[in-house]
Amino acid sequence: MTPVIIYTFAYLFPSFLLFYLAVTILVRNIKRTEHVLLAVYMFLYLGLFMGEFVRHLSPMENSPAIVAYWFGNFGILIPGVFIHFFAKFSGFYKKMPRFLYPWIFYIGVIPIILTFTTQSNVINSQEFNQVGYWIYPVFNANYLITMSVASFFGALVAIALYFSWRKQKQPEKKRIYFTLFIFSVICIIWVVVFGFIQLRGILPPYSYIYSGIIWVVAMVYAISKMEFLETYGTRFKTLYEMNPLAILVVDERGKISSANPAATNLLQLENNRVLHEYIAEKRRMEWDEVFATMYTTLTNLKNYETKLVNRQGEERYVLVDSDFVRIDLLPHALIIIQDVDERYEAEKTIRFLAYHDPLTQLPNRRAFYERMEKQLQTAEHVAIFIIDLDGFKSVNDTYGHHIGDEFLKHVAWILTSVFNGDSEAARVGGDEFYAWQTFQTFDEVEERGLGVLRAMKEHPFNEDAMLIDVKASVGISSTLMGNRKTEQLIYEADVAMYDIKKKDKNSYKVYTPKRPVNSK
Repeated sequence: MTPVIIYTFAYLFPSFLLFYLAVTILVRNIKRTEHVLLAVYMFLYLGLFMGEFVRHLSPMENSPAIVAYWFGNFGILIPGVFIHFFAKFSGFYKKMPRFLYPWIFYIGVIPIILTFTTQSNVINSQEFNQVGYWIYPVFNANYLITMSVASFFGALVAIALYFSWRKQKQPEKKRIYFTLFIFSVICIIWVVVFGFIQLRGILPPYSYIYSGIIWVVAMVYAISKMEFLETYGTRFKTLYEMNPLAILVVDERGKISSANPAATNLLQLENNRVLHEYIAEKRRMEWDEVFATMYTTLTNLKNYETKLVNRQGEERYVLVDSDFVRIDLLPHALIIIQDVDERYEAEKTIRFLAYHDPLTQLPNRRAFYERMEKQLQTAEHVAIFIIDLDGFKSVNDTYGHHIGDEFLKHVAWILTSVFNGDSEAARVGGDEFYAWQTFQTFDEVEERGLGVLRAMKEHPFNEDAMLIDVKASVGISSTLMGNRKTEQLIYEADVAMYDIKKKDKNSYKVYTPKRPVNSK
């Protein structure tokens, strides 16, 4: 058998196979990045085989140059292109910083530039000798380091595939990752064995490059058996099965004829597969009307908000979108359900915290001002109370901030019991609380001021056998003198409160232009 025939079998046939598969992948969908990257990956391996074919047809003294400028540079790019492909396929690229993606995958361009600028082989062997038909490299430090780095990156890919396989819950995608993981392990073993060991006279040099054929087989298997990178016609099933959104196909009677895994998991579907049964009871009548109208007019739903309930009785807020498809010539609703329960609860919490103090759950300064303005517009008379705790700093300093927080919660409970109905308390910061009250006679206001001090005296703070008195200085202002501006009323109540602070504390004082009255 002539050397050319041997080289053809060893290098050209794999090259033709890789070329065919690369073109096939591109033809499927050249607009998808995954397709392009996988095709580039195959073309790079094709370059390795063609480089070896040319090298063995050339004089041995040309081997260092061919390996340095052709074979080595193609090999450097292969790991980066594949990791880029894997990041795109798995969705990992979405978690990467924009300044890194995708440039980090092509850091291998640096040694390529060094090779051309320094005119030296920085990653491969520079000496070769011939044994039979084959021209083998003499391993040096550069080559061994390069193979070690390549093996390390291969191991990282295998580990990533392993964890992707273990965390997947959708059967189809789980099978894809498992298959790729197994083939990646085979490839690593192949590279380690044939990258560091030369069977001179038996196998071609650089036999580890045939691991690329193994990996291509994995890709082809994934394409043909598990619909990975499939054409648009068969891709719908994969999209349906893997979609994280719940998708239902429902007939005119509301019977669920098909549900994807996400829908089965969300609703905990059982034998009774009627959508009506999974609508929260308080929403069913409205849903029945919407569903009937949707089918009667064949109109689509768009971000329709409702509440679903699963078999465990757990309710969740959802958004529903729908369209119609024909099955056996009959219209069926294709319903897509987006679980927004966590987002709804988060928005609810955000709305609450916008107007409430997170520690005491009382209205905050913003809420107090807005509600005070409404009272000034509608009520005949309104009073404002500024309640500043006496000795709170010593509570914090003596018992710590945890006890201080619990103390403030206790004060909030007291004020909530005193200010209710025609009044409301708020925490505006630190140990300072505001409250408003509508009234007919001023006696009601003074009674409320006394009520604050009385409630504090009757309910000392009791925590882990610690008994701490609750005391406060209370300043009061009202609209009796004709002032109906919130800021001015707060200023007047603040003046009255500080007057108490300077004197005997634990009391209240009413601010009036003529006569500040101090009552206990």
